Amino acid sequence: MYFSLTISFLANVPYLIDISKSFTTFDLGTAMLLRSKYTQKFYELCSQFCGDFRYSVPAEEALGNMYKKRVIPFQMDVFRRIFNLEEVRDARTKRIITPASYQNYKDIKQNILEVAQKELYDLYSNGFSNLWFDYQEGAKKGRGGKVLSIVVYIYTKDNPKQGNTLLWQKGDLPLDPFEEHRVDEKPKPMTAMQRLHANMWYGCPQDQQEYAVQALLARYLDEDEVIYYMRQIRLEARECSDSYVQVMQVIQEKEQQPKFKSGTKVYKHNNIVKFALQENLKEFGWSLSPIQKRRKSKKEVVEPDLFRQI
Repeated sequence: MYFSLTISFLANVPYLIDISKSFTTFDLGTAMLLRSKYTQKFYELCSQFCGDFRYSVPAEEALGNMYKKRVIPFQMDVFRRIFNLEEVRDARTKRIITPASYQNYKDIKQNILEVAQKELYDLYSNGFSNLWFDYQEGAKKGRGGKVLSIVVYIYTKDNPKQGNTLLWQKGDLPLDPFEEHRVDEKPKPMTAMQRLHANMWYGCPQDQQEYAVQALLARYLDEDEVIYYMRQIRLEARECSDSYVQVMQVIQEKEQQPKFKSGTKVYKHNNIVKFALQENLKEFGWSLSPIQKRRKSKKEVVEPDLFRQI
């Protein structure tokens, strides 16, 4: 009797996960019913962005349009980081700690997207979940090529899907992710904090943010630089819990620039060090100075000892 009353009580109490300054609220009863760890992650993400959230950094393909509320475009590399699908190596030994999983979109679609979508939709249809999501493939590399992004549409009881309330499938009318507005009407530029709040990583647990920052830095910087910057960011994070996601924000914005995308490895390295980390972070009131690599002077060069006794 006591056990059944406890379960009934818990099923109706919102479950709060403390995530620094923000809170993600979702129903414990629903969370307990989710079978797949990826569905659990999707439920957490959808719960975080199901209110009045609006993705406020227009993607290049948006052509100046503004995304509707509760519509989130995911670049596939960002999606892989959020769902911990990337290879993890020890920064010092380079030993693989966790191998990469689901390395192509077909596997991600079959094992993550379709599984999570169907599970949440079935629970929603039967009254056991307050939300579900649709998704569509976004930008592709070449005709019929590699999928570079997906667009996720979050639906709730308060904001249900309009029209066809079934799962979107190929052959249906395409879902429109953008708000309607006049051609001559330009969206207002977002402040640094508004862009930060729209970041996928904002509000995630700090240990996940730290891991994501380290993986992001390792893309462009040398090992000693990654260690140096992570040490500085950790110190900053003691004063401001948003420091990790601020670093991700300036790097991700740099990654969206066409010149950066087509740049050489050296160009990308210098842009991250000299601009993203040193200049762009100043929008948030701090910056990271480049590591000072010590060079040997002529006096420090080891000369052979010509008078060494043999």
